[in-house]
Amino acid sequence: MAIEQNELFWAYVKAASPLTDPSTLSLLACCEWAPVRRRVAGNRHTPLNVLEFLSVDQAEEVRVALACNPSTPLSVVDRLVHDEPIEVRLEIAKNPDAQRIALDKLIRDDNSAVRGAAQVTLRLFHAPGTSNEVPLAALEPIFPPRAGFPPDQPMRSG
Repeated sequence: MAIEQNELFWAYVKAASPLTDPSTLSLLACCEWAPVRRRVAGNRHTPLNVLEFLSVDQAEEVRVALACNPSTPLSVVDRLVHDEPIEVRLEIAKNPDAQRIALDKLIRDDNSAVRGAAQVTLRLFHAPGTSNEVPLAALEPIFPPRAGFPPDQPMRSG
């Protein structure tokens, strides 16, 4: 049964909403349109059994969203660290919320980008005595400070 465009739009919106109830998220996980399933997979409020179900989804974008979701259980992440597409493994490797056990596996990945990302994530977020906050100095090579920012005075509109 084909879904009408208007229904598809509302399914897409509901799939990412933190206000959507678990039973609706379960139904949306079976939507024929992968972008809806992707948003269900990325929703922190999706029930664990639905996240398990989505971990074997044919659409890579759905599994990538699972890799980014901090609510994804370790059993699913453990399956995803062996996922064939590099993008899925790379998202886990870049995720500061990823469990250390998953990152330890990814530092031995066949792909150098995945290995490198996992090493950086481990160093920044999982080293002894570190928190999940990135020190400002670590970001300066990427985002150099600008003169006059942040402003000393609150910005005025108008």
